[in-house]
Amino acid sequence: FRTFEETELDILEKSQPLAGKIVGISVGPSAHMNQLGFGEEHILEMTVRVARCLIDLGSDISFGGMLGSTGLVETLMTLVRSMQPEDSAEQSGRRPSKLISFQRWPWSPDNSTIATNIGISDFVITGCPLEPDDMVEHDSRVRSPQQARQHALALSTMRKAMNSGGCKSTSGSSIGQPFARVIMGGRRHGFGGFLPGVIEEALYAIESGIPVYLLGGFGGGGALLADAIQGPDLPAELNIEFHQKNNPKFNLLCTALQQHDEMADMEALYNRLRLQVKRVRSDIASGLANGLDTEENSKLMKSESMVEVIGLLYRGLNRCLLK
Repeated sequence: FRTFEETELDILEKSQPLAGKIVGISVGPSAHMNQLGFGEEHILEMTVRVARCLIDLGSDISFGGMLGSTGLVETLMTLVRSMQPEDSAEQSGRRPSKLISFQRWPWSPDNSTIATNIGISDFVITGCPLEPDDMVEHDSRVRSPQQARQHALALSTMRKAMNSGGCKSTSGSSIGQPFARVIMGGRRHGFGGFLPGVIEEALYAIESGIPVYLLGGFGGGGALLADAIQGPDLPAELNIEFHQKNNPKFNLLCTALQQHDEMADMEALYNRLRLQVKRVRSDIASGLANGLDTEENSKLMKSESMVEVIGLLYRGLNRCLLK
């Protein structure tokens, strides 16, 4: 059997040009996707098809979802396991890919989960930058300003680590900086951090010069960022005031930041986001640095066809490798 992409495009690179490299996937469900006719099952399918493309090219996959939450981590583990070569790497000529699973404070995989997934997944566990005396009891429901603050800081710590490289995994390996990052879906409202998750991850990647592939046709935060880059005006959602009016968790976070005289830090983060959006908008091909020209990026940011998306992804990655 062959995948739709292999049949339609017939450009699968048998030499695994991305062997030894890491590509990050930033994805998640979003209520906005339901308005476009996409459900959680479609998010799983799209994630698998993008990840399969990357594994075919030999890449390891980096992902920041929590175990036992949306099911995306477990889906990626199953995919990586199913695509392991039956023979040894020496016999098959194929390097087995791994999932680099970032798990943030306060969650971390137990020893049994780590042992079960040796050779399939490396886990990177990130913490919260607060001093112990400044922390409060964790509650995933985020019911107080202090909980909102430490939750947001823990999320940002993980997202920065995912784009900077240099972290140690549970196997003792040093995890390098991603070669590229793919953005699609994800919440745009009701998020629990400083920014919508996929947008924060995209911001750190763009600032680091990491090639970014923005799949805007599937709604969510990816669509918001694509609209911001392609539209004539910046969306209201790129402003703190919008989320203060529409997101109770964000309001709690602002209360805590004001109490700690840290509101200027979040204002600076939103300024950085708007600055990068304007910079990318002025020269999309250079700003996203993903090997695609402006017209191809425009297609990628609008397309709802996975065949077209995968074709553009192959094309851009191969061009980046030739630089």
